[in-house]
Amino acid sequence: MITFRMKSRVQTKRKMPAGLMQEKKRTLARAKKLVQILRRKLAMRQLTKVLKERVKKRENAFQSRPFAQSAYEVNVNATTIGGLNVTGAVYAWSENPLRVGSVDGAAIGKSTGKCTLLPGEQMWMCSGIFKISNQDTITTMGLSPNNQERGSLAVTGGTGCYQNVNGTIYITSQGETSESFLLEYQASNADEACSIQDLVGEGLSEANVGGKTIGDYETVGSKDLWAGNILTDSSGAQIGLSYGDCTLLPGVAAFMCIGEWALDSGDIVTYAGYSPNSMNPGHIAVTGGTGCYAGASGTLLLKAANEEYSSYDWNYQPKPEAETCFSLVDTLGGHLIYESSSGSIVIGDYETPGSMDIWFNNSM
Repeated sequence: MITFRMKSRVQTKRKMPAGLMQEKKRTLARAKKLVQILRRKLAMRQLTKVLKERVKKRENAFQSRPFAQSAYEVNVNATTIGGLNVTGAVYAWSENPLRVGSVDGAAIGKSTGKCTLLPGEQMWMCSGIFKISNQDTITTMGLSPNNQERGSLAVTGGTGCYQNVNGTIYITSQGETSESFLLEYQASNADEACSIQDLVGEGLSEANVGGKTIGDYETVGSKDLWAGNILTDSSGAQIGLSYGDCTLLPGVAAFMCIGEWALDSGDIVTYAGYSPNSMNPGHIAVTGGTGCYAGASGTLLLKAANEEYSSYDWNYQPKPEAETCFSLVDTLGGHLIYESSSGSIVIGDYETPGSMDIWFNNSM
């Protein structure tokens, strides 16, 4: 008998050089990170699509309500601090009834807000809240003429089923003493949304031709108001006018501001934020607008162009990459957040209309 002895086919595994092993690990780590980024982007796209569909449904629901056509605000709880022809005067109201169709129509909610009379005494800078009967709210901001003409308020958002709503509410005073106001809602009819980044472009310049200070730059509660400041783009062409209202906060380090750009196109852009009481730039949030700027958002940098404050520079700040940002839920963590009142000051008291409770840098 012949016996065959077979050689073992088991091979000895050669070790990979340490340098190649590290490079392989780095490559795998990069690939893994890339996959995670792609998954996040895909998830963000899907989330964006879902949110857009939800916003559209909310807008449709908003327009289908009686208030979407017309409503009347019965002016029974309003007061004026100052005078109807005095720059810096304040017109404030609380829980004015909102009624459908006429001043005697069915109640659908209440209106609360405040307006400040701007230099020239032609325009009021206003912000307000409509509280609908189901306790949801709609927020507005914009200019209202100091006469019987119709004003345009940008719908800047809301709560509950009115989250992310936008559009325009036209307001017209009824009667010589403004016993009521006619409110008419109009959704944006623009074919496509306009870009704040495209509007600002390489920067806007605002000539401070309509500014006035009530008080000074060292007294808390002082006002910096402006009306009809000229907005020009980087080529020097005028694109609109600027209006706004700033209040000096405790510590006199910064102003709290709201404002509007009334563009030559007929649309408006509203904004809010704080501006340092210095030459340093302030970060301003775009809160909304009308027309193709309905629902607009973004960050603007505002800086005085010179020490005389005769002009200001506006620039657009792009949003950081999605992976570096956190949602509001992530920021607050789903917990109650406590804010100290260490930086608060009350000007007036809690029983006089027009009194102000203002704060700056309260710790959270």
